[in-house]
Amino acid sequence: MRRARAALLVVGGLGLLTGCQPLPLPLVAVYLDGQGVPQALVRTCDEDGRVLGPYLEATEQSVGRGDAWPEGPWDGWQAKGKWHAADFPLFTPPADWAVTTQGHLEYRPGLTYRFSVADPEDYAWSSRVTFGAAELTALQPGQVLTDDGAVPREQFEEEARKSC
Repeated sequence: MRRARAALLVVGGLGLLTGCQPLPLPLVAVYLDGQGVPQALVRTCDEDGRVLGPYLEATEQSVGRGDAWPEGPWDGWQAKGKWHAADFPLFTPPADWAVTTQGHLEYRPGLTYRFSVADPEDYAWSSRVTFGAAELTALQPGQVLTDDGAVPREQFEEEARKSC
């Protein structure tokens, strides 16, 4: 009985390590441009420069990095399918992405936002950033916000390159 239980624990543990969850990579960041407009930076490990299912959602509830997203209504946009990675104003995704929207699509203080993309082929990786307006406005010139916090843009670009 002990051997059977131990074997199940090992097999279950291996299952957790072998792909049940995508590997989180530092491939997205956000920042405010010179006019105070939120911008998104999207990098990818895909050879064709694509990402899967980019989306932005907002909630009035406070959500920390790594916390589960609350159930219920949300505001934002999503682009189902595979799309070429791009840099763009966060609330105006690229015109060639087939975007659907829900609720308000504007930058508002007091909300928590999450922006996310994933591996377009086998969901081996994903990347997201969870943030509030206070975190964006606290950025210094040349910094971007990732899910690990504020970093110089050059560091974000280097970490994105190295992660692939």
